[in-house]
Amino acid sequence: MKINLKTDLMKIVTIFANKLYAVQYKNQQLNEYKRIIEYWSDPELVETFLIDNQEDLPDGITIFKALHFIQEEIDLINDKIDEIIHDPSKSLDQFFAPLNNHEYQERRLSQRKGKADINRTKYLRLYAIRIEPNMYVITGGAIKLPLQHMMDEKSHTKKELEKLNKIKDYLKENGVLVMIRFMNS
Repeated sequence: MKINLKTDLMKIVTIFANKLYAVQYKNQQLNEYKRIIEYWSDPELVETFLIDNQEDLPDGITIFKALHFIQEEIDLINDKIDEIIHDPSKSLDQFFAPLNNHEYQERRLSQRKGKADINRTKYLRLYAIRIEPNMYVITGGAIKLPLQHMMDEKSHTKKELEKLNKIKDYLKENGVLVMIRFMNS
């Protein structure tokens, strides 16, 4: 199955095996998956972010330590997605959890977050819309520091929430569910 939607402002491109897609805005060279990975991988940009948001770091966590955590999580996220995509017994549903912690039923066009599988506080979030089981559209991502609790509290996470809502509405309005059902029949 393949999703092929585009407008004057954006298009949705395939990332991996017709299971994982990403939004690509017309004014950007990179799709949202590549853009966020590139951003997270730039130590200077991340350090600037951490300096600007150091009040959201817990006591005892230095900027250097947080930068180390973020670099570690990038590899874990990339490795996990790669493992899921190349192992038919695994599903992206194992990586992406509901954005709303009170969402208990599986729903189409559910807003999701993906995090590194690590036994400590996680700093990175990859945001996506669940199209159907094992199929997602990445809308962006963010560094979400431990003392940043709600997405609408900080401008960078509020922007990601707005993108999630905008893409969800776009997919709903453009009949992506009908198209997927047709392609599967």
